[in-house]
Amino acid sequence: YQRRVHGEKSESSHSMSKLPFLPVPRLSPRQTGSGPTPDSDASSVLSGWSHNSYLIRQMVDLPPRPSDASADIYQNRKERRRSSSGKVFVGDYKNLQHHKIFSRVNRKWGDKLILFSEELMKVNRRNKMQKRILMITENAVYNLLPESLTIQRRILLRTISGASVSELSDNFFAIHVQGEYDYVMICGKKTEVLTVLNDLMIKTFNRPLNVTVSNCFNYRINQSKINAILFNRSGGGVQTEIVDATDTPQR
Repeated sequence: YQRRVHGEKSESSHSMSKLPFLPVPRLSPRQTGSGPTPDSDASSVLSGWSHNSYLIRQMVDLPPRPSDASADIYQNRKERRRSSSGKVFVGDYKNLQHHKIFSRVNRKWGDKLILFSEELMKVNRRNKMQKRILMITENAVYNLLPESLTIQRRILLRTISGASVSELSDNFFAIHVQGEYDYVMICGKKTEVLTVLNDLMIKTFNRPLNVTVSNCFNYRINQSKINAILFNRSGGGVQTEIVDATDTPQR
């Protein structure tokens, strides 16, 4: 029985494969703001998405959605911070669509568009925090080293079995992978990550992303070991505790 304690202050189809690989044009600062530009149809752009992100979602035939997607993703069971309301979804925060690393990804695997990229913290199998960049394309989820942009792992969209979050206003989330080890990550843009994955699941497999909302959930760290992460209120924030759950019933 092992335990580690981490504290976090409360804050704030096939049709896709037919797309040609065309770098998304760089937009001016005026165009990257939320909402329509003077040349766009105001009724077609919902608030919460940057114009660049909206264009990319159009290219993979994903619906425009408001940034406060918690009603769909979290079944109204997760506490939200006030700062989450009206937050703009930018998508490719690291601007990797224009980087040579994505040209390599396109040549090797055929991925054509980046729907999300951002730096975050990953909890490794020894419960230590590691800086990583999470990148989501129309086909897969990527784990990149932040400095070299070396690809550490590629997770095909079809192998993602679901995600987990707590009921509290923290930034932890887990991505569960069929037959492989899972990821636990910490990111202030978790709702955007899960919204993108949910929309891709619906578009590609005609089913939503299965999101578990619980203050205790399991995640697999290798083929033989399972950990559980527990969430509790602590003062003005959220305390997390990670325990070995290999020999306990699945949560």
